[in-house]
Amino acid sequence: MSTSDPIEEIEISVMWYTEGKGDEDFKVHYFRRYAHQDVAQMDLCSEQVLSTKLPYSPLSYEGQLLRIRWCVRLRIFAASGSEVVAQHPFQLVAPPCGDF
Repeated sequence: MSTSDPIEEIEISVMWYTEGKGDEDFKVHYFRRYAHQDVAQMDLCSEQVLSTKLPYSPLSYEGQLLRIRWCVRLRIFAASGSEVVAQHPFQLVAPPCGDF
């Protein structure tokens, strides 16, 4: 994807996935796709805000045999058919007692 290649669609998701021994699993917690009409109206040079209420589980986990990881994933689809994927991990931890 080049800088002159127009953006056709954008997908944003919040998800968790497992790594380690056995089958790998993943679940999308939040998903939004911005179609061409939406992208055309967005100011992509400005900060964009994403808000979602996260679940109480599964919590992030770093074990020897299994890891549970959360991330925000951005997929940008160009008019030429190419795409760019960027992922930013984060930790989902239990809130302090009394904050439920």
